[in-house]
Amino acid sequence: MKVRTFEFVAKRYLSKPTKSGGEKSDTAKGVLEWMSERWKGVDVTDIDLELVEDLVFDLRSVRTARCPNGLKQSRINSYLVYLRATLNYAARMGWVDSVPRIEVPEVAGKEVQVSKQQLRKFLRLLDPLRRDMAQFGLCTGLRKTNIRLLTWRHLDDNGEFLRFHRTEMKNGRAHIVPLNADALAIIRRRMELKEDLEFDRPRLKGKIEHIFFQDNGRPFATNSVTNKKWRQCVKEAGIQGTTFHDMRHTWATMHLEAGTNVLELKAMGGWQDMKSLDRYTHVSNVHTKTAANRIGGMANW
Repeated sequence: MKVRTFEFVAKRYLSKPTKSGGEKSDTAKGVLEWMSERWKGVDVTDIDLELVEDLVFDLRSVRTARCPNGLKQSRINSYLVYLRATLNYAARMGWVDSVPRIEVPEVAGKEVQVSKQQLRKFLRLLDPLRRDMAQFGLCTGLRKTNIRLLTWRHLDDNGEFLRFHRTEMKNGRAHIVPLNADALAIIRRRMELKEDLEFDRPRLKGKIEHIFFQDNGRPFATNSVTNKKWRQCVKEAGIQGTTFHDMRHTWATMHLEAGTNVLELKAMGGWQDMKSLDRYTHVSNVHTKTAANRIGGMANW
């Protein structure tokens, strides 16, 4: 039987398009490249539960500035998910007879515990570009990648909606995002900044495609948005571990607190099913109780 290394299988898996027709995510690429280096030269048929357990043990022992106590289970899960997907791909191709049963532990949804005062302080501490991106996330609920790579072409003709192709969305479905007054104000500010930069640097005229651009006219790299400066602002604002994705959580929570129903929120946020909104049920329940009391007094009829 021909020997196929884990590295070979991982590269083949990464080369295949996702269900929505796009490329594999940067997370998938990073995780599988790391495992390919770890298991360099190892036949994919030799990846068993013992090797998987060793992998998990070592990941829990990793110490970084952001994770001084080791990687969190949610991060370890990303390794397990992509490892399982790669081995399942090898099985479909007939390169392995069986795949070890890799269990991915459930992780409780993260509760957003950020006060408005903390949020305002955090936004003030950010540099102007990251502040615009974070505020836009709070206005639209868009994910970091969608905001980072947002272009002027995403705006509809009237400039009131953003239109995303299915290959640009996590769930593989086309998505339309309504822009409120705050979001539109940010867009106008970015347009003015674009015109100013093009005036100062004529060589960039007609070449600034992205809305959230740097001084060189290009967007941030994947890992540059929540950099050391971002983490320092989080710390100074007294917030525990805020990521960019928490802008989306905060947006959803604020909508529910303002009375937006979950069906409207599902449509605006581009969630595929209601299960994704379970983490916000504790907020929604407050408003359903208020709604129930609107027809009080019937027991006295």
